[in-house]
Amino acid sequence: MAGKDDMIITKKMLIEKKACIEGLEWWCETFGDEMEVTLENMQKFDEPSYIDWLVDNFLTAPAWKVYRETTATADGAYKEAMATVRKVYQEAIAPAFVEAVKLMEAADE
Repeated sequence: MAGKDDMIITKKMLIEKKACIEGLEWWCETFGDEMEVTLENMQKFDEPSYIDWLVDNFLTAPAWKVYRETTATADGAYKEAMATVRKVYQEAIAPAFVEAVKLMEAADE
């Protein structure tokens, strides 16, 4: 049960701020019509961009600044890890595309 000072985010608030359909569907499946902002609830987010969206749409300017300063190290580590993942993925799919094109060309001969 939320106390008088606890932040509640509702489905209506998300709609008013024009949340994306996918995010809104996930929200409703996960929280229903409303969510109390707690560590437990925030840890249910499996898509970092949904938290980023909440940050950009619900934090005041001073709170946003503190949040960004606090998460800068994590953001840097995340971006570095994702760059490695993208590189490995690209290295894996590029040869597959080349082979697929060769097969198409061979079929045309």
